[in-house]
Amino acid sequence: MLENYVCKIYVSMTHDFSSKILEATAFGFDDGQQKKILTAAHVVTNFLEKYPSNNPQILYVIFQNHLGPVNTTPVSVEFILNDCNDHSNFEDKMPFVDSAEMVLPSGMQQPVSDFFKRRDPVANMHTFGVGYKLGQTLLSTFLGKIQRIADKHSGQHCTSRFVIKHNNRPGCSGGPYIISDGAEYYVVGSLIGEIGYESGESSPTLSVQSSANF
Repeated sequence: MLENYVCKIYVSMTHDFSSKILEATAFGFDDGQQKKILTAAHVVTNFLEKYPSNNPQILYVIFQNHLGPVNTTPVSVEFILNDCNDHSNFEDKMPFVDSAEMVLPSGMQQPVSDFFKRRDPVANMHTFGVGYKLGQTLLSTFLGKIQRIADKHSGQHCTSRFVIKHNNRPGCSGGPYIISDGAEYYVVGSLIGEIGYESGESSPTLSVQSSANF
């Protein structure tokens, strides 16, 4: 069940949620050595409106999955931005690699029970996005085909993103894009966000962080 891989997160900079609250999607990821929970790094930078002076960054989170709230009292979570990020490659308020690991408090119940393994995206690959839209608690899926893949370099670092078209408004940042192979699901990327429309197209163009950089 895909529901076991994915959760919704409500995030604030304050423990009582008295400040701005952001919503996003997070998912389980198995890199072959460690099982992690990942989301979009811009969840952190959108709060700060700058690159964080400290990495990891502590934010407060309420998790919800398909069974309901995992915790009703916000917990402090470490958000560790991908180590290819730094001040020098933080452009247009977007992290160079838009992926962050979430480290939960010791002993807390995991909000996901399954973890995707990685597959690299390929142009013209059929995939589907999975996530919780803003203001919604039901999991949504979005079918699409990878249009193109682009690499970007900064010093010794490289990031890879791909473009896909479909309408997922009102958005679900951090949601994984996956493929299935038999009974297995694999993650190929995670949603960054909408980057506009191309002439004559009814669906927006979306940018997705490649799983090659997780």
